Amino acid sequence: MKITELRESMTFLDVEAVVVGIEEREVNTKAGEKILLQKTELSDDTGGITLTTWGTKYQKILEKGNRLKITGAYTKSWNGQLSLNISRAGGIVKTN
Repeated sequence: MKITELRESMTFLDVEAVVVGIEEREVNTKAGEKILLQKTELSDDTGGITLTTWGTKYQKILEKGNRLKITGAYTKSWNGQLSLNISRAGGIVKTN
């Protein structure tokens, strides 16, 4: 699916895109644990979107310039911005 086709509350999405930027920071959970939050800017030939991931599972492949295939994703809106998120059954693989 192309990025410009994404709308709020879509599920079971497969998206291919390139990483154009990434922001990482540690946040405290409600349980008092620290966890890595990654906001990865993705782009395809139609537009861009932010991919939100938690923890270190995808940290090694979320690098600028990598082409990714994201499966089992869903969209949601936070503070007026549409974002892409990975379901528990979803995944990310590097394709280049």
